Amino acid sequence: MTPIFDVLITGAGPAGSACAARLAERGFTVALVERSEPGRPRVCGGFLGPEFEDWMRVWGWGSELDRLTKSPVHQVQVSGSGPRLVRTGLPRSGGYAVDRGIFDRWVADLAVRKGARLWTGAVVESAERDADKADGLWTARLRTGNEVIRARHRVDATGRRPAAAGKRQIFFACKAVYRGVTGLEDAVALHFIERGHVGLNPVNAEETTLCLCVDGRYLRDAQGDLDRMLKRFEAGNPSLQRQLAAARRTGPWQTCQAEPDGGPVFYRDGQFHIGDALSMVNPVIGGGIPIAMQSGVLLADLLLSRDPALQVERTGAAAAAAAPASEVEIARVFEREWREAFSKKFSFGHWLGAAERSTFASKAVMGALGMAPALLRPLVRMSRPVPSAAGAAR
Repeated sequence: MTPIFDVLITGAGPAGSACAARLAERGFTVALVERSEPGRPRVCGGFLGPEFEDWMRVWGWGSELDRLTKSPVHQVQVSGSGPRLVRTGLPRSGGYAVDRGIFDRWVADLAVRKGARLWTGAVVESAERDADKADGLWTARLRTGNEVIRARHRVDATGRRPAAAGKRQIFFACKAVYRGVTGLEDAVALHFIERGHVGLNPVNAEETTLCLCVDGRYLRDAQGDLDRMLKRFEAGNPSLQRQLAAARRTGPWQTCQAEPDGGPVFYRDGQFHIGDALSMVNPVIGGGIPIAMQSGVLLADLLLSRDPALQVERTGAAAAAAAPASEVEIARVFEREWREAFSKKFSFGHWLGAAERSTFASKAVMGALGMAPALLRPLVRMSRPVPSAAGAAR
């Protein structure tokens, strides 16, 4: 007999797994489909700002933090082409540095412990919806084992969308693991370079993740020699050069495009979008992991509260007086609440990303920080939102 789930989620990264965990712990049936094993290598630095622990406690998952291997981070370092390294403390209790593979396995395990059913090494090959009504059941066929799943709602959490075809200027993210990086005790670093930045994230006592976001033309000029390209950037940033002077790369480079395709996509063709499938945070300010999880939990809460049919079936509650909300109505509220929570952060990231891509603007910003280091603190606070009262009340 074909199983029927309340929600089918494609992608078991932070967004998909958080959405699945939120739904499953309230008794809803969730199918979580992941094309690989959770924990596969990703081009992601693994920095979790102070908002991450805040949100975990708001959601009632604070005790789950004990299961996660992480390194405390209390300081941010920023540099440019000048000799000065500017430092400031992170707000509240600080953040964490994590290995992204370990983090993804942890959050997928959280979803399973809460009751979601996880398929790994599986791909949704085809999906069709009952034609008799807009909110009819989905019938999805998995490529692995030719298995069929039916579900009331479908959620896309498959990650970053590719940049628009024909776009002139494409930025790329490059990631590698290093040993021997110095000067990062209890800190993460953001080093601005010519038309890009280098982020250093110490995931444990010995290893540091280096993430490089840069104009794609530099990759083309390097012809695959990313080590030589990095040396070129070190020559233009004294602080970066000092921290990497004794370091050595211990693993291969990974690369991917670092720009999303257009604006946010909340709901399309009968499917909700969360995480990077909805919209990607500019990597210059970080915070993509907590925002991805927040988007998943926000959607889960809306499905839980605005789909009376599911509430009656799962909880035995009395039927709501109002007509059940359609998916289009739920998507409209989802978009409004997401924009209220994240528009300022995304706008700030867009502004800072545009500045770093302009040689003149990036030099002006770093020059201002060099003369007035105290400016860094409000900039850091702007990029690290505090959970709202509305979010805490959910």
